[in-house]
Amino acid sequence: MDTQAALLIAEAREWLDKQPPAEANSARWYSLGNFQSFIAAIEADSSPQSIERASWSLGHHITDQLDWSSDYCKTISSFLQRARSILHDMQNG
Repeated sequence: MDTQAALLIAEAREWLDKQPPAEANSARWYSLGNFQSFIAAIEADSSPQSIERASWSLGHHITDQLDWSSDYCKTISSFLQRARSILHDMQNG
């Protein structure tokens, strides 16, 4: 696994572990669930193709789900941008 991807996964898991439980079926609940799926996909396969698919999927889902004024949304978006940067480095490095 790419070192940057492994670090991203570790930091994302640490952040997720610190999150309080979300109310079922709330926007936060869906957002955290989609973020967990994103991390699990990269964890299972950290190839550029997998990172690209996971990033596209998370980006697609969070567009409608996130409360962009909240800190958790900004954090998820930051992790997504980092994944896209890792993908760029993998494809061009």
